[in-house]
Amino acid sequence: MKDLRKLLGIISIIAVIVCVMAACDFLGSSSGSSYDPGSKEPTKPPTTVIAIALTKPPTRIQYKIGEELNTTGMVVTATYVDGSTATVTGYTTSGYNKTVLGNQTVTVTYSGKTAEFTVNVIDPNKPTVATPTANPAAGVIQKGTEITLATATEGAEIWYTTNNSAPAKNGAGSAKYAAKITINTTTTIKAIAVKEGCNDSEILTAAYIDPTSVPAVPTGVTATVASSTGITVNWSSVTGATGYKVYRSESSSGSYSHVGTPTSALYIDNGLTADTTYYYKVSATNSAGESSQSSSASATTPQPGSTGQPFTSVAAFKTWLDAQPENLPNTAYNVALNISSLDGLKTVLQNNRYKFVSLDFSGSTFNSIGKQAFEECALTGVTIPNSATSIGERAFYGCISLTSIIIPDSVTSIGGYGFIGCTKLTSVTIGNGVTSIGEQAFRDCTSLASVTIGNSVNSIGHHAFIHCSFTSVTIVTGNFIKLS
Repeated sequence: MKDLRKLLGIISIIAVIVCVMAACDFLGSSSGSSYDPGSKEPTKPPTTVIAIALTKPPTRIQYKIGEELNTTGMVVTATYVDGSTATVTGYTTSGYNKTVLGNQTVTVTYSGKTAEFTVNVIDPNKPTVATPTANPAAGVIQKGTEITLATATEGAEIWYTTNNSAPAKNGAGSAKYAAKITINTTTTIKAIAVKEGCNDSEILTAAYIDPTSVPAVPTGVTATVASSTGITVNWSSVTGATGYKVYRSESSSGSYSHVGTPTSALYIDNGLTADTTYYYKVSATNSAGESSQSSSASATTPQPGSTGQPFTSVAAFKTWLDAQPENLPNTAYNVALNISSLDGLKTVLQNNRYKFVSLDFSGSTFNSIGKQAFEECALTGVTIPNSATSIGERAFYGCISLTSIIIPDSVTSIGGYGFIGCTKLTSVTIGNGVTSIGEQAFRDCTSLASVTIGNSVNSIGHHAFIHCSFTSVTIVTGNFIKLS
């Protein structure tokens, strides 16, 4: 009798293996549509923004008092940490006040980076002073050239700056124009015309380049982590510069070595050592020579795929992940989380959808992975804790970068649609505690080639393994399995 039961058990196991290996024709048919995750995750995610610029100002730069700001026609271009650029939308503007007369600086913000443009708010019941003109016009000039400023409005005063700040009557850094301005080095003149009882003019900006003068020192130098072995350095362009030199050191007060000679205000420094702080300075060059070096900027390359100590709260993990650069699945961050609840974790991951992580929960104490707990998150791997007893419906639905998962013996059930559309999932080990696998649990896991089913499974739902690519199925000897 004992031998008969063993024989029947073996026959039932063989039957299951045959069903699974035969393209899962018993566990699911080819009818119905397949899960298509193609739009859920770009193959090349955008990278961190390091600067923005207004490549085209708004069509309107003059407003009547009380009118709302209109940015129609404005083009904002973002520069990314990999050196690529793209036109962007979704920016915000600040600094405009429709109730205040005069020239106003409007700040455009996108992804934490800013650019500026100027508008003029006028009283429609008053005349507006004509914008100043400069002679000779802006461009390349010889040292000692004298610049004449003028306005067509009789009786108007002209106020100007040469430090790139906005001019204003009696304003800080502004001078009243009374005589020709002699240019002995590369200089930008900004000028405004004013008259009592009139609206101020718009601001004239005229940049004069003296090719015999050494360029100014670069400003706005920043260093941004691009990867565990790369840092991107960028700065504000210098008028009159034809090139730049980038210097690097591993100490803020140490010796700086020349590492690059870019012709634009961006340099990508690759081949660095992970978990190391690097300091950078930049100089500007032209035919006349090289400027002094800028103030330093620094960045620290991260450990490749490691966060060090486990995080003990979702909030702490969020703070860390928000600060990390975007990456690709093959450079995913390996993160240990020792937490008692998954509350809020999905939101953190989805708000960082271009930062791929492999999560190790082996030190956690939560009891279940709830419905849609990690749906469409950028996961490459998951270690489930021994405290978990169930995996809810759609828990890992559409995690298309998930490559492998081990389900411990503590888990007793896998909900329906639990791993549907995990197209890079190649292997699954289902622990001995699992008794049931829900319908379509592993549907459309098109790369799933190896599965091990524990000895307690007694129910496999409808279409549980449809559209898989099995080459190996291991079923531990145990209960008879009911197939839907």
